[in-house]
Amino acid sequence: MRVVRAIFGPHEKSTAFFDTKGIGVVIVEITGSERWQTNFPDGNSITAPASYAGRVWWAPGGGLIQPYNISDKRVEYLVIEPKGKGCQ
Repeated sequence: MRVVRAIFGPHEKSTAFFDTKGIGVVIVEITGSERWQTNFPDGNSITAPASYAGRVWWAPGGGLIQPYNISDKRVEYLVIEPKGKGCQ
């Protein structure tokens, strides 16, 4: 597996789109979040509801995304990407 620590300041957007290849990732929220937006290359976006520190959830893979912290607070989370047999 690969583990990435992500930290976004208030109103910070990822500088580029990245590909969520593979089957998906596990997200572990360290700080929780008030408002979070995921942007797609076609101009569409999804705004997620507020979440809490310690929440663990599954995010399916297979597309280009650009994360954007639209809240006034710093957001921190871990992204855990499965690797190995059966995982692409």
